[in-house]
Amino acid sequence: MRKPLYVFIGCVMVTAGFFLALTWQLPGSDEVSTLIGPRLWPLMVLVLMLVFSVLLLIQTRRKASEDVDAESAPSTSNTAAEQPGRWRALEAYRHWLLLALVIAYTVGMEAIGFLPATVFFTLLATWVLGARQLRSIVLTTFAGALMVAVVFDALLNIPLP
Repeated sequence: MRKPLYVFIGCVMVTAGFFLALTWQLPGSDEVSTLIGPRLWPLMVLVLMLVFSVLLLIQTRRKASEDVDAESAPSTSNTAAEQPGRWRALEAYRHWLLLALVIAYTVGMEAIGFLPATVFFTLLATWVLGARQLRSIVLTTFAGALMVAVVFDALLNIPLP
């Protein structure tokens, strides 16, 4: 299982590095008339991709060393068996549910508007990705909608549809 993860991490790092080099060719804020230039957003996303892929690599290596230690120690609990059956079934089809949510989000933007569709999408995606506490779901939904509104309206000066 770890080998495909290392391949994925390597692909993310190479792709982010490649596009990071290309991003520097975009005009910066000093070269355009807006507050934020076209370079800032892709630059932030690509730097975050690199940071998160390095963190994933560190976590994967740490998990590998813990697994080696755990193999020598006797097992006392089975976490997969402790989960209720309905949550394990949801976990098995999570990627398909997220794909359906993205499609519904795209269609929902036309029907109910960008911001309300974003609120519903964030709420449901947070639940599908494993959040079960109402407080964390509400906070994530509120933070997601607020970030979208602030980034597009205030920072990028792009009116939401």
